Amino acid sequence: MRRVFLDENVDLALSVALTGCEVESVRSLGLSGISNGELLARIEKDFDVFISHDKGLVHQQQWSDRDLACIVIDSRSTRATSYIEGRQALMDAINGASPGTVRVLKV
Repeated sequence: MRRVFLDENVDLALSVALTGCEVESVRSLGLSGISNGELLARIEKDFDVFISHDKGLVHQQQWSDRDLACIVIDSRSTRATSYIEGRQALMDAINGASPGTVRVLKV
């Protein structure tokens, strides 16, 4: 079972669609307002995949040394209804994610 962490800009409705994953979020763990670098340092030992809409993460963070993967969802909106049709592609990306990698997933 993959352990997935949702950034605060990801609609929590997505957590229901990620079947077979253990999902937590910035909100569920009370980590709102923390910088990306500090947030990643806090969660990387406990999670396999970090999911965000923040395209800047690709270049703003050093991923090769991280113990978790990052998936950036590139969709027309941050509402789950705008990318839920791409659920299978997202599940494939989660299941294929390796620590220290970043994937931008257009859905």
